[in-house]
Amino acid sequence: MLHERNTLNFAVSQPVRIESGGAEYVIPVGRTIEGKVIRTSSSVDLEPSGRQVDFSARWRRSSPASDRDFRLATSLSIHPGPRAVAGTELSVMAGWRSGF
Repeated sequence: MLHERNTLNFAVSQPVRIESGGAEYVIPVGRTIEGKVIRTSSSVDLEPSGRQVDFSARWRRSSPASDRDFRLATSLSIHPGPRAVAGTELSVMAGWRSGF
């Protein structure tokens, strides 16, 4: 089943993200009759509630002609994005590459 024309890869990864912190910002909300800009300030917490972890597997089969191959991959993401309430995502991809 596996021989020199096949490649099989497994990976576990975690996106780089902010661990903790906050941001403060000021935005314009209107003007007075004299033209003075009225602003309001607000802040937001940047600490994520979840931590995304990705697991992937990739298989590639090269054809005897070196300019073609078939590829199959799957990826599982636990807590995709910065929120712990995000559901698990599964992706499956397939492709055929041919040079000319």
